Amino acid sequence: MGKLCTTVKRIWIQPLLLAALYLSTTNGTFADSSQPLQASGSAIPANPVLDLGFDQYQSPTELARHWSPLNFPGIERHTHYQLIQNKPFNVIEVQSNNAASALIYRLPSPEVQQKMTKQTPYLNWQWKVDDIITGSQVGTKAGDDYPARIYIAFHVDPDRISWFDKVKRKAAEALYGDTLPGEAINLIWSSDFQAGSAIANAYTDKTIMVAADQGKAHIQQWRAHSVHIPNLYRQLFQAEPPAILGVAIMTDTDNTNSSAKAWFGPISFSARPQHPVLELNGP
Repeated sequence: MGKLCTTVKRIWIQPLLLAALYLSTTNGTFADSSQPLQASGSAIPANPVLDLGFDQYQSPTELARHWSPLNFPGIERHTHYQLIQNKPFNVIEVQSNNAASALIYRLPSPEVQQKMTKQTPYLNWQWKVDDIITGSQVGTKAGDDYPARIYIAFHVDPDRISWFDKVKRKAAEALYGDTLPGEAINLIWSSDFQAGSAIANAYTDKTIMVAADQGKAHIQQWRAHSVHIPNLYRQLFQAEPPAILGVAIMTDTDNTNSSAKAWFGPISFSARPQHPVLELNGP
């Protein structure tokens, strides 16, 4: 039964995660990098920043207004996410013991999503891991676990999906109650996959894995990255990017029967990069 449950999770984790991002959209906030948050619908400032970080939350209840847990069918052990008030910034501390679940951000309205994709193209984030996962191997089903990952989900482009994909989406729609989004980019801390490299997920080519950090060289250290999401999408999918639907953070260890600990710090979208920009390796 355990192997069957893991198989179910691995088949449906991508569409379920993307569906949850799709179904949980709410109004968000844009802010100037030097000014307090402004209400959704207000004028976009000259240097817009969409702040997804954790400094604005003082309790788990406040955090849950935008960041919500996502548990997968058949997976009884869930990754634990805890808001830690810290200096210089609040963090989400993550502990996973032969477990899997995600934390998803409740995203802005479609109008703000379009503005976010075009006017704040840089995703900025900071993360730290205690160690890499033994047995984690990018591009394999047996090793599809990571100490830290960030999902970026996009709207579906109906003109770019095959008839077979449309049938699969109809089946998923019957299960989850709405049309699934399209592709996703999965930024990971890998064990053995070179930083700046990309490969299709072992279970679906609609999700591309991109290594932002690799190996033990920087474990137990804060790492800060920025990436131009529209440009990265163009490189990975050879198409113009649809609007960004949402973001999820995740640590999972169920496939490798292992443990992992990680911390996620500030996360934002901005007009200009806030950290060194992640670039894909050349051919």
